Amino acid sequence: MHKITVDDIMEHKPCKEYPKERVEELWGGKESLSLLDILDLGIPTEDRIWAVTKFLSEEENGQFARWSALRVVHLWYCPDVVKQYLETGDEGLRDAARTAVHAAAWNAADASARASARAAADAAWDAWNAACTPAWNAAWNAARAAARGEEHQKQIEKLKELVK
Repeated sequence: MHKITVDDIMEHKPCKEYPKERVEELWGGKESLSLLDILDLGIPTEDRIWAVTKFLSEEENGQFARWSALRVVHLWYCPDVVKQYLETGDEGLRDAARTAVHAAAWNAADASARASARAAADAAWDAWNAACTPAWNAAWNAARAAARGEEHQKQIEKLKELVK
């Protein structure tokens, strides 16, 4: 099992929210923490995810990344080869999946360029709507934050499975 020291964390250059003194405080005088201990720290989920993934193997990080991508694959047109790669991790599909993603991105960019005039009109509408309905926007932002928090918690649970 991985044992992570304060110096191990500092070698990965955490953001300014985590100077060495703060990390030492989080370690609570312990020489090292396990990855499971880090996943249980009282810090934002995205910071726990960042810390733990720095110490996973390439294979474990690949599993986690593919699992995470599959959780949102329904939100875009995902070419079959990409979904197949995400589901299987078959390295023989990786190049084809990368090519398919790039093609999908170019198609989306082209469609986006054609829709730029419409987007400008939509942005103006959104600005007007935001000015008129701050309560609605606050509710929307709270719902998005809750969904993001729920997804981060599911990622923490998946990481716990991987490191056990």
